Amino acid sequence: MKVVVAEIDPSLRTDFQRKFDTWGHEAVVVEDGLEAWKAIKQHKPDMVILNWELPTLDGLDLCEKIRESEELPYVYIIMLTEKSHDDYRVAGFTMGVDDFLVKPVDDVLVQSRIVVGTRIAAYEGALTRQNEELRRQCEQMEALAETRDHQRVLAERVARAAILSADACQPIEEPTAFVADNIKDLEASWSDMEALLTSHIPAGPDRERLARIHGDMAATIEQIRNGLEPISNLMFRLTAHRLEQNSGATAKTPEA
Repeated sequence: MKVVVAEIDPSLRTDFQRKFDTWGHEAVVVEDGLEAWKAIKQHKPDMVILNWELPTLDGLDLCEKIRESEELPYVYIIMLTEKSHDDYRVAGFTMGVDDFLVKPVDDVLVQSRIVVGTRIAAYEGALTRQNEELRRQCEQMEALAETRDHQRVLAERVARAAILSADACQPIEEPTAFVADNIKDLEASWSDMEALLTSHIPAGPDRERLARIHGDMAATIEQIRNGLEPISNLMFRLTAHRLEQNSGATAKTPEA
């Protein structure tokens, strides 16, 4: 566990340093409030032990700064004091002190406070991690909801565009059908004409020319048919979509 100790008594500072080293904790020991504040911001300890009366920044003011800081994780604060009456304790608890140690300090009491502080710091750390995870999940859910909203709006726009496109294609539908029907008539008529010409044209250059014309005509008809096919398919899909939309709107309309 990381501990910052702020104590004005040099012998007590040395004693705290020795104790925490022996107990296997990482301790930073300082002699005034500003040094303690710098050490707390730098090391972000799990626990601080503060003398009530510190130079440059006393224990209560330092406690208040710790509790107001948004950069620090939860810190278990123990106040060292020679004043044991209730008024001092109330003032300390009001500022955010977690516990008190009255001088002279007993090693057993210090160790018991460390056990409590470690447990509470672990609990607060778990809560912080859970809150962070909840915050992250909420952000993901908000992002997902926003994405779904965008997708819904896009789908509605695509649907409206499809309906408009279907309406716009209506003037093309009849001419397209007209051309398709005429292609069939042309193909049938040309087949009859080609058979008639073949029966009257003897073999030779004219028959070869007729064969070339027949091939060109067949290719031309096929190209026209291929060009009309995607237009016909598009109009069919748009019309089907429009009918589906109209059917859905009718189903949602309540009966009178």
